[in-house]
Amino acid sequence: MSMQGILGDEIMVNGTLGPYFDVTTRLVRLRLLNGSVSRLYNFGFSDDRPFRLIATDGGLLPEPWETDRLQLSPGERAEIVVAFEPGETAVLRSHPAAEGYTGPLARVNGGDDLLDVCQFRAADALADETSVPDALGAAPDVDPAEAAQERSFSSPASARSTARRWTWRASTSASRRAPSRCGR
Repeated sequence: MSMQGILGDEIMVNGTLGPYFDVTTRLVRLRLLNGSVSRLYNFGFSDDRPFRLIATDGGLLPEPWETDRLQLSPGERAEIVVAFEPGETAVLRSHPAAEGYTGPLARVNGGDDLLDVCQFRAADALADETSVPDALGAAPDVDPAEAAQERSFSSPASARSTARRWTWRASTSASRRAPSRCGR
């Protein structure tokens, strides 16, 4: 058990232990979800091949972002596109954490773990009919003048420390106050 919660030593992918995927196309789109309670995953491939991040929790990115590592905290999602060559095998792994659970307590928090997530087995011939577009999903232009109401929130300096936890919750009051309040 870590300071963050319980850490297992097996990873399930779509309910399967030791999963593999038979690749039939050159480009493969993967939807990654960190469904763990407390573990950070630092996704990357065993051969450090680059892949393109195309979407996160907020939807499509304006353009693909090339990287070879992607760290996801519990509950985070992302979509990537990775290229394969005919006949090759590659393993999606969680590498030791780049950020977050590092330092002297990294080991007990799983930050030093190297875990195989899924093996990809490319066929001897791959279909190559697709490409990743240069432009994906542009964020809408939001005009602040069209906002129904503008709110500013501030907290005392002591609230910014990790020793104090603050939460925001909706107010049930029907008054003209801002419909949010700060609690601790």
